Amino acid sequence: MIRINLLPSKTKTKARKAVPGKQTLVYAGAGLVLGFVLLAGVWYWNQNAIGALEGQKADLTQKSNQLKVQLKEVERFEADKKKFEERIAIVQKLQKNQSVPVHLLDDVSRALPERVWLSALKEKNGAVTIEGYAFSNADIVMFGNNLKNSKYLGDVAVVESAETSLENQPVFKFTVACKVTV
Repeated sequence: MIRINLLPSKTKTKARKAVPGKQTLVYAGAGLVLGFVLLAGVWYWNQNAIGALEGQKADLTQKSNQLKVQLKEVERFEADKKKFEERIAIVQKLQKNQSVPVHLLDDVSRALPERVWLSALKEKNGAVTIEGYAFSNADIVMFGNNLKNSKYLGDVAVVESAETSLENQPVFKFTVACKVTV
């Protein structure tokens, strides 16, 4: 027959303390190593990123300096271009106005009737004043009408006409005002 002791034993067994086993230490060590590896990887990746960004910064700074130099050149060229355009405009204006006195004198001489002669012709800022003598008022009117047909003169008006004598000869002294239209 089998005997079974249902009474508690006289010796008490002591409760075991939980002592970390070798397996727990291995897992903890592996976790620490893995953590250090991850930190080293992140640090390495950040250092590479910082290096790349610093390289880009240096390249961009160099390009910026080159562009500043080029910008100064462009500004200098634009200033030179503006000066040259102003000079060209002045030369063109002078060339255009150079022919005006020639055409003015040509038109006045063509408009001059036989019995009219001039004593003065003045031009200032586009305003022309013609002074002269004629044997009759009709000759003065003819001269004024002939001047009105000129394409270089406009606003022709007889300002003054007065009878006088020149070398004991009765004549009419006149003044005609007009404007250069070119």
